[in-house]
Amino acid sequence: MILLVPVSIHAQTYDTPSTLVVQMASPTYQYTDVNGYTIVTGMIYNESELSYVGNVVLLVKFYDDTSNTPLYRVISSPSLQVIPPKSSSPFSVQSPEPGIRIADAIPSILTFEQANPKPLGLHIDMNPVTGNVTVSDVAHAPHTNVTIHVAYRDVFEPPRVLRADTYVLGDMGMDGTLFTNVYGNIPYNARSVAIYAESDVFSSVSVQKRIFNVASPPNLASYITDVWIKDDNDTRTVLLDVYQNVTLGTGLHLDANNTHWLYLQIKPKVGSTIVFSESTQVQLPITEISVPWSPSYVGDYIMEVFLRNNLNTPISVPGPIVLFAVE
Repeated sequence: MILLVPVSIHAQTYDTPSTLVVQMASPTYQYTDVNGYTIVTGMIYNESELSYVGNVVLLVKFYDDTSNTPLYRVISSPSLQVIPPKSSSPFSVQSPEPGIRIADAIPSILTFEQANPKPLGLHIDMNPVTGNVTVSDVAHAPHTNVTIHVAYRDVFEPPRVLRADTYVLGDMGMDGTLFTNVYGNIPYNARSVAIYAESDVFSSVSVQKRIFNVASPPNLASYITDVWIKDDNDTRTVLLDVYQNVTLGTGLHLDANNTHWLYLQIKPKVGSTIVFSESTQVQLPITEISVPWSPSYVGDYIMEVFLRNNLNTPISVPGPIVLFAVE
């Protein structure tokens, strides 16, 4: 249940209720955690120009692969109590109990309403190397129940929320600062974070940072051994011509007990638009995958490769990133 705290501030202009627009971003993400629970994550966007939105109620239906009737229905809410105009909030919903019967989970928005404003009164920042986060008062006022929300995201475009964590920091005095660290239990395939701060009456602008402290899971049974680009002479290269025919390749070590999906994508070095993507199912005795490709535009690019199981759960750290140029 969400408690909306009335705030005495200067007059505000609101959207009318009929103009409130709240959307669930695509894609959402589903995975099974180490305890067997199915987790569904994603982002909720408040598209309204002026209105704050609260009391957002989410419904997630969990299904098996044999019936159109849900196994479970779970009511939940986004991480943020109040979502500012043109802003967003992560969400994370867990199945009621563990079980391999769950094959799919479908989230939706049930209800939402206009909320009392939470004006900008907090400043949040993060050191991407250490993971240290600072939250400071910029409203020259005391704060109660200062909380930060962290959405760990992968490298896909648009990025998927791998996990959403909440850290309750407590109360903060006028002109004060609070500290925490968000790198203690980071998902190993996370490559960026979006961080939000709020207290009972104030909010912050969200901060997005690229992650540099990337952990590796232990004892991997399947993993990517190598990534390369080869020309027509079967020679590795990182300098390509426009429209040149090349082969994108990756080496694999596969566990015989898993179903594997290989994902490959190319995007500009600067920017996030994916210019090429390919996915294919792979099994033993395959140890290499090759994909033909021809670049269409000049520029600097990166190639990324990922290995996942049939539940779309990562089962390997991403392969080495290949930086190459097209002239």
